[in-house]
Amino acid sequence: MLKTGIWTPDTGVNYTRTSEEVESLVVEQLQNKTLRVTVAINNPFIIRKNLDVPKEALERLSFEEKFEGYVVDLVKEMSKEVKFKYKFHLVGDGNYGGFNPTTGTWNGMIGELIAQEADMAVMDLSMTSQRQAAVDFTMPYMTTGTPTA
Repeated sequence: MLKTGIWTPDTGVNYTRTSEEVESLVVEQLQNKTLRVTVAINNPFIIRKNLDVPKEALERLSFEEKFEGYVVDLVKEMSKEVKFKYKFHLVGDGNYGGFNPTTGTWNGMIGELIAQEADMAVMDLSMTSQRQAAVDFTMPYMTTGTPTA
């Protein structure tokens, strides 16, 4: 843990590091780490390439040789910027993440994040209040819906 500021009742929060310094520390912590990225097949985010190869050869291909799409491109560019490595895998059960109140467990990508089987899920994943209580989200890279005035 690093001290980034102090708080007193008289003055409130006093940051000892600038936002640029904090961002630099985060980047340094990610450099040369390999992040496990969980994804699900969904066009145009993750698309299976049409490959005419025998099944044995297909099993030896890397994820990026078998799949393409917006998420692959996004993570590749992020890794260049922040200098981290990554390893994609398809979510085991094919689900995005639902909570089972009977068992108190999550499935899908959210479940993999909670079980620490993945470090990051990158997908067109809706940010629900229930999911936000379970895992952290970044700012969305895409929003849909009707604009309000």
